[in-house]
Amino acid sequence: MNKIVNIKEKPAFEEGVRVITNPNADIGLGGKEPPEDWLSPMTKGTRFLVRPKKSTSWILYEFEVWEHSKYNVQLLDLEVDKFDWAHPIDFCDNFKLEEIIKFGEEETNE
Repeated sequence: MNKIVNIKEKPAFEEGVRVITNPNADIGLGGKEPPEDWLSPMTKGTRFLVRPKKSTSWILYEFEVWEHSKYNVQLLDLEVDKFDWAHPIDFCDNFKLEEIIKFGEEETNE
């Protein structure tokens, strides 16, 4: 599983480390919690349900993690059978994780 680090300056890239830069690191977070990222650690094949944070609807959306790039995650939207790339922090800011339906490949090999 990837280790997640938060840095202020130039990223030190190394194998197995996912670097998340914080543009507010020098001025602080103003009393806010640091950004949440529950999406990046999910392995390929993980299926999960989310609810939009600003929604009062009972409808949940189902996604599957398909691929990771250096900074983003490719998701399969199972409702419309369409692939989209998502920035993990932005995705987590907009959606609340409700349930993991199936764990991905690497999780089952441990």
